[in-house]
Amino acid sequence: MKRSVFLAGVLGVLLTCPLVRAELSTLTVDIMPTSSAVVGPGGSVSYEIIGLLSGAPSLGLALWGIDLHSSYAIPDGLPQLSPGPEMDSFLFLTNPAGYGGTPSGFDWLLQIGGGQNTIGVPDSLPVVEGIGLSPVVLATGLANLPEEEGTYQLEISNLFGNVLAGEGVGDPPVYPVAPVTPIIDVSSFDIIVVPEPTTLTLLAVGGCALMGRRRLTGDRGPLPETCDRNLAPQA
Repeated sequence: MKRSVFLAGVLGVLLTCPLVRAELSTLTVDIMPTSSAVVGPGGSVSYEIIGLLSGAPSLGLALWGIDLHSSYAIPDGLPQLSPGPEMDSFLFLTNPAGYGGTPSGFDWLLQIGGGQNTIGVPDSLPVVEGIGLSPVVLATGLANLPEEEGTYQLEISNLFGNVLAGEGVGDPPVYPVAPVTPIIDVSSFDIIVVPEPTTLTLLAVGGCALMGRRRLTGDRGPLPETCDRNLAPQA
């Protein structure tokens, strides 16, 4: 069953009304490459969007959404994203184009993400509690780059979401939800297209993704130079 993320947000507000919460949960999100960000002409780069809840206690993420923009525009340059390994229950509520976002031109994906069955629809995907209480891969993607050499960028924006604010009631259960304070920490990274593929140690790039998880767990120290959103060819 496909429903709009906007509808999910409205339902979330209605179900939140009886609750009084002095503090909101915070949803912090990063985008990180998971393969080399230095590629040859027409190459591709894989990446993931990682999230973590903090602040007010909750039973986990109920709904989330975000937009993605590329600084270049080519056909199939920005394919739709896939849900992370733990996110299948969020396929219940998505925008009409699906969890991977609605393409807009060749350079935007709008409303990536989805929501769980907090409204108790029978014979549908059950709610999974605990999502986002530790770092979770919300979505994975693959960016296809132009043939022209240069530096390009992927950037996320317009994050929103809500959390499971209490136990479900009924069978199937209906859950109260509450909005989050959205924070985008690492909002972008650069991709460099070079005339000939330049060696960039995969360990360093993999370290960027691991660094994203480390930062989401509370370490706010500076990123290593090779992870500072501007990955450059190394000699």
